[in-house]
Amino acid sequence: MIRAFGLNSFGQTMPSGGNGELPADITRVLYCTWECSFGINDKGVLVVWGYNPQTGSLTSGAVPFHNVRGTDVVKVYGDPNSTLGILLSDGSVYHYSVPGSGEPMFVASHCKDVACMAGSQIVILIKNDGEVYHAALNGRESPTKIDIPAVQGAEASLYHAILYCSSPFAVYGIGSNRFGQLGSPESPEALQAIPIAFFDGLTPTQFQISCGTFHTAFVLDGDVYICGLGTHRSAGNQDDNQGYPVLAEFQDGKECDIKVELGV
Repeated sequence: MIRAFGLNSFGQTMPSGGNGELPADITRVLYCTWECSFGINDKGVLVVWGYNPQTGSLTSGAVPFHNVRGTDVVKVYGDPNSTLGILLSDGSVYHYSVPGSGEPMFVASHCKDVACMAGSQIVILIKNDGEVYHAALNGRESPTKIDIPAVQGAEASLYHAILYCSSPFAVYGIGSNRFGQLGSPESPEALQAIPIAFFDGLTPTQFQISCGTFHTAFVLDGDVYICGLGTHRSAGNQDDNQGYPVLAEFQDGKECDIKVELGV
């Protein structure tokens, strides 16, 4: 059973307007925006409920997302008002111009992950061998390679992304650093990946990232570090810490943090 809560004006939370439970045939939720949600049903079909980006109208339940080039969808991302992207299990990436249910545009192959900065209309493509490329979410230009070591994974917000390498361990930021959300005092040029010096020399056994619009949080061996918009309003404090991540302190001091999530 998958339960849901929150804004449901478009039926994007509970397509049937029911008691907080998604329809029983939805087995996995892949992507949620403020106006629609995407998931996989028990037949392996990608479905959407709430606002349907392909028709530009509201759905009466969970309906199929058309012209998917495979049955095993790993990730959905993008902007439901302009361009949506899909990563398939075979590593293929496709983009869909919406509204409309036309043929998708092939973007890349051999990808193990993607991270989308939807506000900047940029998608980061991580290849199976760790090479990294960026591409315009709504463009037709070929992806451009980013010259950094092999990347293990990445997370993104609307305007910035954090990438990490495992051999050796290193962390990079790309995109907006207006509030110090990249964890560095540097101001990178557009689509330039900068190393986050705070992590130099570390060899963590546990590492996890979450990106909010103006913040970033890292779980590093059981501790949470934050950077971004000032602590008096939310997580992180650029001014007092020169843009570097700072340890988040909690009341009892006895917790062992394993995961953190940031909202927009």
